[in-house]
Amino acid sequence: MGRVWSEEYAAMNLRFSGIAGIIFGSLFRFLHWPGANIMLFAGALLTIVTLTILITTEPGPWTVHIQRPVRVFTSLAVALLGAIFKMMH
Repeated sequence: MGRVWSEEYAAMNLRFSGIAGIIFGSLFRFLHWPGANIMLFAGALLTIVTLTILITTEPGPWTVHIQRPVRVFTSLAVALLGAIFKMMH
């Protein structure tokens, strides 16, 4: 039988894909190969989105109840844009 698809399995794959993107993007950046910025951006975006979803929705000791989610997501978007600006210049 095949593996049953679940939200936990999907989140785990997204998180590992994001971390791999950050690692390979950093390697490409260090070696000055093309495509490094895109890999770093995609990896950081996947990691941030996955961790945000896991922290806010998964019940457990690390669950966070955000009273003003718009402010949290806006600050994460601003931080991500700042990181992208730093990478591109």
